[in-house]
Amino acid sequence: MTMPDTPVLAVPGELIPDREVAADTKKRDPLVTQPDELGHKQIAQQLAQLAATVPERSNIALYGPWGSGKSGIGNLLRQYVEADKKLGYARFDAFKYAENPLRRDFISAVATDLKVEKSKYHADLYAGTTTTTFDVPRTALLRLAGIYVGLLFVIFTGLLLIAAAAAGFQQGGWWEDFQPLVKQVVVASFTPAALLSALIVLAGKSLGVEHKTDKAESSEQFEDLFKELVKDAGKDRIVVFVDELDRCAPSDVVGTLDAVRTFLGADRCVFVIAADRQAVEEALNKELKQATPADPVNPYYSSGSAYLDKVFQYQILVPPLLQASITRYAVELVKDRPGVWKELGDRLDLTVSILVPSHVRSPRRVKSLLNAFVLTYRLAEARQKDGRLHGDMALRSDEIARMVCLRVEFPLFARDLVLDARLPEYVLRLHKGETEDQVWNDHPHATPQARAIARGFAHRELPVATLLSDEDRAERDDEDEQDDEHATGADAAGDDAPQDVSEQHGRQFLDYLSRTRSVPGPGRDLLFMQSTGSAVGLDGQLAERLEEDAENASIESLRTAVRALDEQGRGAAVTLLIGQSLGGVGLQAQNVALSLLALAAIPELDVASRADALADAIAAPLNDRPDLVAEGGLHGAWRLGLHSDRPTAGRLREIVLRYAAENADDPDIAMMVLGDSDAAIAVDPATTADILVAHLLAEDGDAAAATAKVLLAMQPHQAARLFDAAESRMASVLRGRLAPPEPPAARAATPGRPAPAPPASGGTNDEPGLDDPLKAALAALLDQLDGATGGPAQTLMRALLKSNRRALRELVESCVAGLAPVDDPALAALLISACSMRPLRAWQAWLAAVSPTAAATVETDDAVQRLVNQLWHYATSTESPAPSATARAAATAVVALLDQRTSAQRPGMDNVVRQSLGTPVEDDDTANERRRLLAAAEPLLLAGALDPSVLAAQETQDLASTLRADLTVAEFDDPVVQYVVSTVEDALRGFPRPGVPAGPAAADARADLVQALHDSSWLAEPHATRLRLLGRMLTETSDALPALPNADAINDLRGEHGHALDDTVAAWIALAEPDAAALLTATDIALQEVTPSDRLLSAISKAVARYPVKERIEVLHGLLDDPDRPAPTKDILRAAGTAGARLVPDIDVARILAARVDNNGTSNSTRRRHLMQAWENAGIESEPARKLLFEKLLIPLFATDDGPASNASIDLGIDYLPRLAKTQPSGTKDSLGKAVVAAIGEEKAGKVLRPLGYKVSESGAFLWRRTKVDTSD
Repeated sequence: MTMPDTPVLAVPGELIPDREVAADTKKRDPLVTQPDELGHKQIAQQLAQLAATVPERSNIALYGPWGSGKSGIGNLLRQYVEADKKLGYARFDAFKYAENPLRRDFISAVATDLKVEKSKYHADLYAGTTTTTFDVPRTALLRLAGIYVGLLFVIFTGLLLIAAAAAGFQQGGWWEDFQPLVKQVVVASFTPAALLSALIVLAGKSLGVEHKTDKAESSEQFEDLFKELVKDAGKDRIVVFVDELDRCAPSDVVGTLDAVRTFLGADRCVFVIAADRQAVEEALNKELKQATPADPVNPYYSSGSAYLDKVFQYQILVPPLLQASITRYAVELVKDRPGVWKELGDRLDLTVSILVPSHVRSPRRVKSLLNAFVLTYRLAEARQKDGRLHGDMALRSDEIARMVCLRVEFPLFARDLVLDARLPEYVLRLHKGETEDQVWNDHPHATPQARAIARGFAHRELPVATLLSDEDRAERDDEDEQDDEHATGADAAGDDAPQDVSEQHGRQFLDYLSRTRSVPGPGRDLLFMQSTGSAVGLDGQLAERLEEDAENASIESLRTAVRALDEQGRGAAVTLLIGQSLGGVGLQAQNVALSLLALAAIPELDVASRADALADAIAAPLNDRPDLVAEGGLHGAWRLGLHSDRPTAGRLREIVLRYAAENADDPDIAMMVLGDSDAAIAVDPATTADILVAHLLAEDGDAAAATAKVLLAMQPHQAARLFDAAESRMASVLRGRLAPPEPPAARAATPGRPAPAPPASGGTNDEPGLDDPLKAALAALLDQLDGATGGPAQTLMRALLKSNRRALRELVESCVAGLAPVDDPALAALLISACSMRPLRAWQAWLAAVSPTAAATVETDDAVQRLVNQLWHYATSTESPAPSATARAAATAVVALLDQRTSAQRPGMDNVVRQSLGTPVEDDDTANERRRLLAAAEPLLLAGALDPSVLAAQETQDLASTLRADLTVAEFDDPVVQYVVSTVEDALRGFPRPGVPAGPAAADARADLVQALHDSSWLAEPHATRLRLLGRMLTETSDALPALPNADAINDLRGEHGHALDDTVAAWIALAEPDAAALLTATDIALQEVTPSDRLLSAISKAVARYPVKERIEVLHGLLDDPDRPAPTKDILRAAGTAGARLVPDIDVARILAARVDNNGTSNSTRRRHLMQAWENAGIESEPARKLLFEKLLIPLFATDDGPASNASIDLGIDYLPRLAKTQPSGTKDSLGKAVVAAIGEEKAGKVLRPLGYKVSESGAFLWRRTKVDTSD
């Protein structure tokens, strides 16, 4: 019967009762319907015939080993015996009554089977009987009546008195109340009197008579009693079957035979005794006190066999069973049974063949194995349904069968299985010849105890079961020892027998393991009937493996197994091991804790959700062994520490951080810590900084590269915080690593010489450089890290620049272009300072990385001032002078940097410039040096980096001193002269440059310079005049200066020194303001050249503009009247007021040109060409003026009053027609056209006049083709 909702632990019929085979006509027992697989019916039939036919008072022995079916044969024997009504059958279980009064139990058991129910064969056997009978004589009756009457009177009287007293307490009359009570007293007195009388009679036994009979005690009494039983049974012959004798202890075997011997001679009885002959003989050998001496010649007479032969006249042997037969028997026994056997289905045969080993020959043993399997299977199934065991038990039936067989057949080995479930594998491999190295290499975590046990079983050195003979032998060893020479052969054989049995049992065990080598397990979960993973939802075998790996600290195996699981499985595995750790102690707990730390390092594992539980699980082992983390749990410890707030987590972080700092040779841990630098900084910023510096700046290039890789993988803000924490430490280490000597003290500047610039590299020549791997790692960081403001690249750069080393500045320089403009004033100051120590060619990149806003802060003042000073030094350096373009680009970058500074905030170069320029020029050397410095300053001026007023003030003063000096210089190319000539104008003008406002010196200083120009005794012409005129023009001079030169002097000076004096002439014009005649005189030579200077033309134009028209015409006459003078250029004529200037009317210009015709100005081709060119250059546009010139100049080129014009004149006319006659003034078209046609013919004229707007027509073809030009207006 099963309770509701309770797992089925047994199904009716699936267990095989340990009952012998028996006939059952009602067929209530399934065994009856089974085929006779063991062949026992024939034996039972033979035995029945023998029992029925042998002489009476015979004894038959049925020999067979334990469990061979002897009891079943006995039951079959009952069937055949009871089939004959004249025969009776009785069975006696010797083992059941071994320690009871055997003869009494024998008679009682036989009587029960024979259905004889007389008490003398049952209850009377165990005690004597006393019989009491009742006899009632007349006197006894009278005595009983007297007793009753007396008791009745006494009881009535007492009750009456009580009633009278009670009536007296009533409220009414006494008699009225007393009368009803009397009736009740009478009735109540009868019953107590009767009861008391009976008790008195029984107590006195006055009515009984006893008869006593004693129990049987002697053999004769039992023999007689048994004969009476046989007679009372009413059968012609009785077969008594004595069973289970061989199961008794040796002393009980002998006792049972002695007891049964009492009845062996009974008439009409045949005794059949079933036993294992070997067991009975050994019992007799041990316990039988035999009087005959030992006979080594014929040992038979000294053995138990002789005794048995005397007792049993007939002997029948039960044949042993073949393996196939016993296995078939087992299968047939269960194949039609319900429950487990039906559930196994197709796996039934396999399961039974595994369950029943080949050495088993006993049906009873088969049943024992089958039933043990059922119970074990049902228990496993119940555990599985309860969630404590995983897997389908039907699919694991082979594994369960193997476990059951090992437990039943080889219990000592099964006992050791709990140490290591893989013992069968170990034993079999060692037994098959594999070396221990091979086996243990595959199972490195097998314990020494498990290895020793496996070795013992494999070599049959350990017993697989406890033998009963072992205990007997131990008892005999306690008895008095006998001399070896008195030992008989049987004794010697007995000594060796247990060892032989143990070895045989060991061979059977190894054979079984070999036969079932393909069968898995049994797994640890089956051994303990509970999956360690059941509580967390893991497969039992997997959970066992995980726990075993954890307990043995098999980290790699454990990690591999957990990684193979899905997310849910990994969580379950961790939960399982957390429980194992919390429940463990000592080394086990430490190994599990280490395993948990190793698992925590698996990236796929969700540590965050169970971090607190993990921390609690390893807390105790960590307290016992803090060094546990370093054994292999560092990665997991760090990861766990990041996700838990437990004190243990904080301790883990400290341990890992300290380890990383103390073990620079373990970069993996350092990289892991740096990967979570925020957490590391929270624990200990200084230690974190040490870790970063130790690995990033390591001499091992691989370490530096690995560190850089970690840093590049970080979030920008995280890397920035890390560099910020390590900034000072990194700068200090780099400063020491590069070990530069102190830079030499700066030499004092020699007067008149520039101060020496620092090395272009910004450091000493003997500074060591960076190792290539470190350089590559740092460069990668600077190049790839986020260069935004506050980003890691800028933070790292700050640390590098703080070290103030050339190699690091070179490194930063290579990456600075990728930075966003730096807004941090501190970093800006470092960048500006570093820039000032780098070559000018790199300044643009450096300064572009600095925000002008940051460069305008107070923090950068000193750096900016150094930068400006250094700009001057680099620009004016003699050691490695920068190209002008480079200097200008650098200066432009400086100007852009200072954009946010006000004029007052901008650093000046006054001091450094003055220091570099030194004293006034007095010789060639100082003159050359001064010119070099001024040339070097030019890019700075153009860029706006150098304030022109600084140079103007200094040069104005120094030039005046030089001019007044007593020098002997006369040559034009003299250095001093060149210096003065090239500098005076700039000094006076204030060094103006495109886009840069001039910064002239003070007015009095400039006036003094002009005075010095006039005072100079050594300044030769033309410089003297030129500079004096220039000075007068650019300054407000005093009246004390000498008079200006006249026009002739200026023209002569221009004629002597050429075009270079044009500006001087211009200056003279501006200062002298000459009239038309003086202007023409002063510019006579200059205006005869094709390209006078722009400044001269401008001066002429300004002068002409001041003139009245008459003087303007006078100027034009001076330029155009001379027929032999080439025509002035358009620029000259424009400066003179014509050619678009419109200062002189076109008609006046035309008249001047026409007058030349009248004055024989066209007498030759040259004159005519000069005249026509002057017309073209003058740009005359007015209609009257052009008409005049057509009539006076152009038409006469083709025809004159005297006749046709010369060919030269005609060619000149044809040349100028398209340049001057594209349009014709009114009234000139016809005359011009006719003159041209007349001069060159109709056909040629058509080609010339068509572009001028004349109508030209053609007629005819080939030789008869004619051209007609229409010249009409």
